Amino acid sequence: MRYSQIFEKDASLVDAEIVVARLAVLRSNLRRLQEIIGHGREAFVLNEDLHLKAERCLQLALQAMLDIGTHVIASEGLERPSGYEGVVPELGKAGYLSGQLVERLQGAAGMRNILVHDYVRLDYERLLDTVSEGIPDPESFAKEIGALLDD
Repeated sequence: MRYSQIFEKDASLVDAEIVVARLAVLRSNLRRLQEIIGHGREAFVLNEDLHLKAERCLQLALQAMLDIGTHVIASEGLERPSGYEGVVPELGKAGYLSGQLVERLQGAAGMRNILVHDYVRLDYERLLDTVSEGIPDPESFAKEIGALLDD
């Protein structure tokens, strides 16, 4: 599904099943990324199978977060961002994510785009750094977005 198609649906409420399913994908893939980190830097850099696993898990985790964000934006009638890079800031602007989490998620859409479109030019040491240092705690995202489901 293309980004522009996500907003064609005229919805009025957040669908808890969609959010819960995407949160499960997010948590599962971030758990796998933590396992990859556990192999250590040298093992990661030398192991192509770990590269591929890290790429795919990171891509799926980031896509799940962005899917949740676009769903909330469409369902709640928020201002439609021009691309994925505007999803997290829009959620922050509308009060669905804290300023701290918005800051921590800065660049998530850009990383997703690199993984999807520029995969040939990936620097695996930088990928490991991103996985090790730049992935926010999924529970923070889940808790803040989960507040929508409690209403």
